[in-house]
Amino acid sequence: MSLSLLIRTNALGKSLLTISKQLQFSNTYSTYGSTALLAQSFTCKSTFGSLNYTTTATTSNKAATPQWTTIYRLPLIRLAAGFQRLKIYQGVLTALALPISFTLTEFGTISPNSVAIVGAIGVSGLVTLTLFSLLIRNVVGFIYINDELNKVKVAYVDFWGKRTDAIIDINDLDVEWAKARPTAFNLYQKIRLYSDDTKSFKLLLNYGVIVEPETFCGIFGE
Repeated sequence: MSLSLLIRTNALGKSLLTISKQLQFSNTYSTYGSTALLAQSFTCKSTFGSLNYTTTATTSNKAATPQWTTIYRLPLIRLAAGFQRLKIYQGVLTALALPISFTLTEFGTISPNSVAIVGAIGVSGLVTLTLFSLLIRNVVGFIYINDELNKVKVAYVDFWGKRTDAIIDINDLDVEWAKARPTAFNLYQKIRLYSDDTKSFKLLLNYGVIVEPETFCGIFGE
């Protein structure tokens, strides 16, 4: 009886030890699973956060693109640009007409006086158009201001009738002309720059449209 009880006690002890080990392994596995799940969740959150950061940075870069608002425009700017190009057509026509006239004179088709007339008309027309184009050169067609209200973009017509844009700091604008209003004999007023005395733009206030009066007056004066 004592031996049998001892055997049973020993067997029961081994069973309890086995059950204890199984419970310990189960707890360890559960803890490891929870830790892995937490790590996986943290990884997902970190990845999602980095994606959000990238999107925000991209959006910020797009927002950094300068945005311009029109504050002044000249409806006659296309006509001014077309007139500036007339001298180019006149010059090309004169350059073609003179050799043709000389050739026709050699064949006796026209008289030498006709060549002189063609040359006089061509050269005088070219000179006249060039002089008038100097008056229209640098006429402002549009004035824009950026969102920060510290720079203006002036779109003007150059000597060859092409549109040219100039971005100017507001502090570089010489607005002393605002003290004198334009008259019928003073068709335009000049926008000068402190940084460059040789550079100026012509503003036709009598024929232009001020789109944003408050902003325009804040920059150039009333």
